[in-house]
Amino acid sequence: MIIAQKLKIEKARAVLGWSQTELAKQSGVSRSRICMMESGKEGVKAETAKKVCDALGKRFDELFTTTKNAKDEGKPEQKKADQQFVRAHIVQSLYVQHLEREMAEKDRTIKKIMRTKGFSNENDPITMVAEAFEELFPGKRYEVAYSPDIRDNEGTIVCSCITFPNEEDGPDAVPVILLNSQAGVEVAAEAFAQELIHVALGPESLEHGEEYDKEFERLAQKYKEIGDSRFPTEGGEKDEKQ
Repeated sequence: MIIAQKLKIEKARAVLGWSQTELAKQSGVSRSRICMMESGKEGVKAETAKKVCDALGKRFDELFTTTKNAKDEGKPEQKKADQQFVRAHIVQSLYVQHLEREMAEKDRTIKKIMRTKGFSNENDPITMVAEAFEELFPGKRYEVAYSPDIRDNEGTIVCSCITFPNEEDGPDAVPVILLNSQAGVEVAAEAFAQELIHVALGPESLEHGEEYDKEFERLAQKYKEIGDSRFPTEGGEKDEKQ
């Protein structure tokens, strides 16, 4: 038998500012039935429980539970339907919990990148480049610093540069990427991406080459995927529908 967990429905609708009457309107379940459900003293049909879950935006296990009842023995069809419903919602709940854990882990990764590299906005292009790099080259260490005036060996102002540690710097030393704080965000993000490929491939990649170009394209593609997932375009949505 399916029964409502004590006070769970009442609290869920209270969060939304709903009365029993409003929940009845939103779910299509009578107010008297909702009142009996909230008391937790009567069994609930699977379809009724589903209506309440959908209306409140909750999973089955957040509002309801199951218990044995001798009366169910005489109603095998209803009992089977209820069991199928419960199993389906348990599977759905486990999947939702998996997604929630996955998103939480991703969120922690983004926040770690932001914290350790000094970035302030997870949707900032530079942060998104860092996130793309982390997905492609997990565990690669580096540091980022900013300067309003970066010049190459000839004295020309550039957007970025990278310094690799020497042997005397010790085993904990990491490459340092210097970004021009006066550069535009998009320009700085591209320059940052270029330097990150040097981090991935090592000092020998400073001459660029085929491998460098290949990895840079991979990073650019991953960056695009992240951007598309966060800022879907109307064209992209239309294409998916077609």
